[in-house]
Amino acid sequence: MIGCPADRLVHVAELTRHESWTAPEFSDPHGFNISVTSNYEESDYEFPWGEFVVQYSAVKPSNGMTAECNFTIAVKRRSHIVKLALYMP
Repeated sequence: MIGCPADRLVHVAELTRHESWTAPEFSDPHGFNISVTSNYEESDYEFPWGEFVVQYSAVKPSNGMTAECNFTIAVKRRSHIVKLALYMP
């Protein structure tokens, strides 16, 4: 497997955040077929606040060998800091 994305943490003021990533690549050195599944159909998604695990699983049907890539996308609410400016003429 090549290119399993790192976990990420984003702070947002909005209710959702669009995140995209590059899907990992699975290959067999002997050229055998590999079946890859994921819990997200596309490699981008509009996430609400929360923590989400993105999973990719690969299996080589000829012998049942498996490999996985899991990473977390955490979308947290950004606290608003209000700055007040006093104007004195």
